[in-house]
Amino acid sequence: MALPTRISTFEVYAAQDRRAFHARAVEPEASTPQAKARGNLYIHLRLSGAGTGQARLSRQVLNTIQAAYYEQTAGPVTHSLTQAILAAHEVIRRANATTPQAAWQGSVACLVIRGRDLFIGHAGPALSFVAHPDSVNQFPADVTEADVWLGDEAIPDVDFFQTKLHGDTTVILATAEWLDHLPAKAMAAIAAAADRQAGLDYLREIAAETGLTALVVSIETEPEAWSHLSSPPTEAAPSEPAPTAEAVAVPAEESEPVE
Repeated sequence: MALPTRISTFEVYAAQDRRAFHARAVEPEASTPQAKARGNLYIHLRLSGAGTGQARLSRQVLNTIQAAYYEQTAGPVTHSLTQAILAAHEVIRRANATTPQAAWQGSVACLVIRGRDLFIGHAGPALSFVAHPDSVNQFPADVTEADVWLGDEAIPDVDFFQTKLHGDTTVILATAEWLDHLPAKAMAAIAAAADRQAGLDYLREIAAETGLTALVVSIETEPEAWSHLSSPPTEAAPSEPAPTAEAVAVPAEESEPVE
């Protein structure tokens, strides 16, 4: 039950990082059980450390999130996404156990589009902006320093934010580090800008100077179809700390690279 939309993704990164893996867009065929139950998944990963093999580890983390999220088609989206993010945490934690000098740390922001519903899941110092036709939301509203990153010994919190589509929408998945270079109001203005290319160009200029990355997801809707649409029941974000997860061994198919 897919909302009739056109979705475009744009990766923001420095030219020297073009061979790294910062993001992934997973868009299952609309008729499959995965698409109907889990929708589309968009991931932005920020991985830092002193070790070699960062691209390989990033790809493994993205594979793990994709495989774990789509492994089960029953139950709430938030539960599956929690399990997927915590499985990614375990991948990085094990890499640190093998090579402690690498000191890998990760931040992840995930967007799920299912019907009219948008789910955003964060772990580490992630930051997202959602620009609706009449408003822009920042998640989290109050940015504080992350106590636990993906890959730390402690288990990170997984925070969820939920909203709905009601017209063309743009989502920026990023990290709180962007606010060291751009005020939140400027990020929100870029998300809401009518001239999308100008906004992307500006973000890429900052990425070139700072090494920061982001994923921009543009969702175009068809207003005439809205009156005929229904969507799965709204899910409330979990109020208790997210459960732990075992590392996922299910292999993930590679999706097409993000443009």
